[in-house]
Amino acid sequence: MATSGLWDWVRGYVIIRVTGRMIEKFVNMAAARHIGLYDVTTLGPGMITARVSVDDYRRLHPILRDCQCRATVDARVGAPFLIAALGRRKFLFIGLMLFVAILYVMSSILWTIEVVGANPHQEQQIRRILDDMGVNRWTLLSSIDCDTIRSEITKSVEGLAWAGVETQGTALIVRVAEKVLPDAPVFPIDLIASEDAIVVKLIVLAGDACVAEGQTVVAGQVLVSGKSASGAGGDAAHARAIVEGRVWREGRAVVPLNVEERVRTGRKSIHYRVLWGNLDFRLGRVGSFEAFDTKEYRRDYRPGVEFIRIERYELALTSTRISRSEAYALARAAAEDSIAAKLNKDARIVSVSERVSDENVMPEAVEVILTVETVEDIARPRERQ
Repeated sequence: MATSGLWDWVRGYVIIRVTGRMIEKFVNMAAARHIGLYDVTTLGPGMITARVSVDDYRRLHPILRDCQCRATVDARVGAPFLIAALGRRKFLFIGLMLFVAILYVMSSILWTIEVVGANPHQEQQIRRILDDMGVNRWTLLSSIDCDTIRSEITKSVEGLAWAGVETQGTALIVRVAEKVLPDAPVFPIDLIASEDAIVVKLIVLAGDACVAEGQTVVAGQVLVSGKSASGAGGDAAHARAIVEGRVWREGRAVVPLNVEERVRTGRKSIHYRVLWGNLDFRLGRVGSFEAFDTKEYRRDYRPGVEFIRIERYELALTSTRISRSEAYALARAAAEDSIAAKLNKDARIVSVSERVSDENVMPEAVEVILTVETVEDIARPRERQ
């Protein structure tokens, strides 16, 4: 959470909804008197929402009267309101303090030990090593030296290629990997076409060419065989070659002239979650909005304890009509993005052609079709069974 946001929470603020005929005058008078209105959102003619500190909210009343406006409080946020609520519930406050104290103590000790990637015999050895080092349940997390444990496991357990040790919350995680010797290749490796293309360059370094420059190929077709035709029966080999092809890709996008989008209405709800191990505590009331978007602010207070502030903003569906030129720009950008997602990193663009829908054919939308011609590496290896 940013420092300014934390300070606003400590001071306390309210989300207000202001209605009236002189809204603009109200905003100008508030600014002239150095009253901070933040996140001002226009909901419609004569209606806005804004965030204002508790102190400044009290100073708004004379301005509201002068401008013939009315303010209602949609939400109260911050420490003053939380303290006031707890003050009316002393036993709840005491219980909360005890809960925080217990949470602090319980999050300072080791609860579980997990061993990942080891066979049963290796796991038994690792747990014996941890026990000999005094690392077990109820051990203080601050006394655990992960580097020393990792070094001892790597030295004492045979057949390990790698070991890693870390604490996650109140758990100790030991991850290991066994040494594995790769199997020698048995089958030859062919090079096949990754795309439909016209071959423009073919340089064979190992294996036998199955196509020629200028030839049209389809995806999956063998370009270079990994099994040499020379010699008795042919010898298994890995085909190696430089194969470039001319490839065509198409990107298509349609944008309607009536664009619907969801915008914030200014109403929101705030609730909190406290995560401790497998436990999930929820505080506050969740807004029952039909459509909404969410922002989360996370903060770790102790290992294994996470505090989450969740803001839920109500959304309303609005419709806007755009011009054909605006729709064309959006459709062109979307078509370019579609092609970019399909291009290989080594692709060299040779040409780009464009087709745009006729207004008489599509009066309520604009369609853009882009065709991109590239030259790129079209060979990929495949093991022959």
